[in-house]
Formats: sequence, structure tokens, C-alpha cells
Amino acid sequence: ADGVPQGVFNPELQYRCVHGQLWTSLLAASVQLCDHQPGDGGFCIVRGSHKLNLPVPTDFADGVGSAFAEHIHHPATRAGDVVLWS
Repeated sequence: ADGVPQGVFNPELQYRCVHGQLWTSLLAASVQLCDHQPGDGGFCIVRGSHKLNLPVPTDFADGVGSAFAEHIHHPATRAGDVVLWS
């Protein structure tokens, strides 16, 4: 539909990590529909982990396990806020 055949590398939509150098042309947004305080649920992220080129323990990726709690970020947001990340 976008003119790029299935399975073909599209240099306009990519995230790359080569020899420790990161490059991205992608941007994502999460629109907050209600207020959230840290720990309430809603949007959360493990900073820098969404495209790691290294294995990640399942508990860490799933956000469970107290050993990983310090790495999971739950920003306080208000209804109408937009969180952007790449």
C-alpha cells in the first residue's frame, strides 16, 4: 500500500544500531486519555530498551520483578498530554 514491497528494507522507516551508534527516523506518540500518577499504570517505558540489540530478560521486558522496578518509568501525565519517543 505504501509502495514498498513486503520484506524490503525501507530506509525512510528505520531504527539502526551499528557499532554502538544509534540512528532512527521513527517517532511514536501516546495520547493520554486520563490523569496518571507514577505507578498508576497507563503509559510506562524502560528507557532505551525498546530497540536493544542485546538479549533482555523476560521479566525486565514485561515490567515484572522487583529487580527491574528502578528501570521502569511511569511518567505523571494529565488527560490530553502527548508523550513522544523514538
